[in-house]
Amino acid sequence: MSIKGRTSSEETIVSDKEVSYQGNKMKYNEWGQKVTGWSTINIYEWALLEKEEQTLTLAEWREKKIEEENQNS
Repeated sequence: MSIKGRTSSEETIVSDKEVSYQGNKMKYNEWGQKVTGWSTINIYEWALLEKEEQTLTLAEWREKKIEEENQNS
């Protein structure tokens, strides 16, 4: 996962709440704030996740998964 437009922002997902960035575990928003230098960040709009040969924001992935679950219900 990375932050839009930030080439050195790649991190490793540790759990549904934490990532590992430069050897430190932190919450998603903390990582986004550290990478951008911003005091706040909407992580769902700025974090990019590459999966299944697609790169989408967390918001787009979330929407996609909700749609898939609704179709399977």
